[in-house]
Order: sequence, then C-alpha cells, then structure tokens
Amino acid sequence: MPRRFSLLFAIACAVCLLLGSGLERLQAATYVPVDTVDPIQPRYALGQQVYRDSCGGCHVALPPEVLPIQTWQILLSETQHYGTTLQPLDVPTQRLAANYLRTYTRSLAVGETVPYRLRNSSLFRSLHPQVNVPSTDLVNSCVSCHPGAPQFSYRQLSPEWQSDR
Repeated sequence: MPRRFSLLFAIACAVCLLLGSGLERLQAATYVPVDTVDPIQPRYALGQQVYRDSCGGCHVALPPEVLPIQTWQILLSETQHYGTTLQPLDVPTQRLAANYLRTYTRSLAVGETVPYRLRNSSLFRSLHPQVNVPSTDLVNSCVSCHPGAPQFSYRQLSPEWQSDR
C-alpha cells in the first residue's frame, strides 16, 4: 500500500509540475508587449490597430481608459465627430475597435455624467490635475507633454513635466 501511495503521489507531483509549466508559458504568451499604454491580449491587437489607424489618422489616439465605454459607444456610432463629418466604419472594423475599447476602457465613475469631451472626463482630470486643458480639447496638444503620443505611448513625459513630478 505505501508503494502505491508513493507512486500516486509522484504521478500527482509530475502532473502539477507539467500543468504549472504549461500555465506559465500560456501566461507569458497572453500579453503582447507594446511600448504603448499597457500590454494587451493578442486577440485584441487587431482591434487596437484598427482604433489607432482610424482615430490616429486625424489626431492622436487616446488611451481607451481616459473615457468611459459610454463615450466610446457614442463616438464609434456617430458620423458627426466634433464638427467634422466622418466616413462610417464598416461593421467588422467597428466591431474590432469596439471590442478592444470595451475591454480596455472603464465604466462611468459614481456620479459622473457621460463625458463627450476629454476635459470632462473624471479620470483624465485626476491624472492631469495641473494641466489646463484648452476649451477646444485639441487632443494633438497631448504631444507637448507626451512626446510619444503619436505612437500611442503616453508613459514618457516631456522634460518640463518630469521635473515637476
């Protein structure tokens, strides 16, 4: 009986080691390392690229979490975009972008109304307490503080903001 128990214990340990090793490899392959906002799961990489290409063609693409999902739903569904008429995205392209945004955005904060403008986003304001956002919300002005914004990289700050932190 003790020999049978030892054999079962050894088999159980081997299975646990194999599963642990496999899970470690799976976890390492789960995220796509990017020098952008945050790593993303590979299944959302195409959606992120569609979002970046679609929005970044006219202005810098914002990190999804600065606006709640309710704002992104409005922005993706309308063709009137801050005074400009846009060509609507085809359904597959819109779904790819929507799935990415839905996954990497946030919900409305308690008491927050749906912000249509970046300056009205509670998260944006909390991350940028010293920034005087222009009344026109020129998102291309993000580059003055975040030089990597055109490449969707908001981690690096310009030297004048690095010294203030």
